[in-house]
Amino acid sequence: MAIHLQVGMNVKIKEDKIGFPKDSGTIKTITNIPDRLYLGLHKQFELDNRIGDIFLIEDFEYCVNYPNHKMG
Repeated sequence: MAIHLQVGMNVKIKEDKIGFPKDSGTIKTITNIPDRLYLGLHKQFELDNRIGDIFLIEDFEYCVNYPNHKMG
């Protein structure tokens, strides 16, 4: 079953100290889902009100609210 990520949900950033030096393995809250395209990709998110700091769905290990569901 897939869960549609929404504002207010919490996600765990993948453990990757090179790709995410300050966010690796941390839990963040989705605060905005921009409707503009970033590098032509649709599933992008702003976390913890960090405007302009874009994360992609591939950057998340899982959704904390639904840890056993696939993210969509």
